Amino acid sequence: MAALRKLVSRDDVWLVTLTGPGGIGKTRLALQVAADMGEEFHRLCFVGLSAVGEEGLIASAIAQTIGLPDTGSQSPLESLKKYLSGLKKPVLLLLDNFEHLVPSAPVVADLLAASAWLKILVTSQAALHIYGEHEFPVPPLPVPDLKAIPPLEELSRLPAIALFVNRARAVKNDFRAGQRECCRGRRRLHSR
Repeated sequence: MAALRKLVSRDDVWLVTLTGPGGIGKTRLALQVAADMGEEFHRLCFVGLSAVGEEGLIASAIAQTIGLPDTGSQSPLESLKKYLSGLKKPVLLLLDNFEHLVPSAPVVADLLAASAWLKILVTSQAALHIYGEHEFPVPPLPVPDLKAIPPLEELSRLPAIALFVNRARAVKNDFRAGQRECCRGRRRLHSR
């Protein structure tokens, strides 16, 4: 988080793309850093793009999130660029799940060109490959070597296991690492 925040805070950085496999925590990381940096921006806008199916709808999704009215006289991209060109204070735009829209990356470049007050944070499984992009890889948490699994006390200190236990407790508050309830239940199912 500290490294990402430092990168986004730099005056010479306008576009940061968090890359990594799906489900790795890119969105969570980006949201946390954006929230932590809230005092540095006049406005923070989160735009979920997982349901956007084509390039022409990216600008619409962003404009709708920002609250721009549909004038009908301009395309959503032109309205958005006009709005952005009028910014007088810093705005952070978080574009989430961009991986299926990477061929549409020039839209992001157009938005950045419209305003010196705009910074964009993108989550994607692949980099956008546009000028000025700073890629921030988000690797998976390390897992134990399955050939030499450490004792439970040591195992529970690994970040991947700690995260799993945390999530399991969110579902079942009395979950403890080392329980074998699911295995016993499976045996009962298979013995029928």
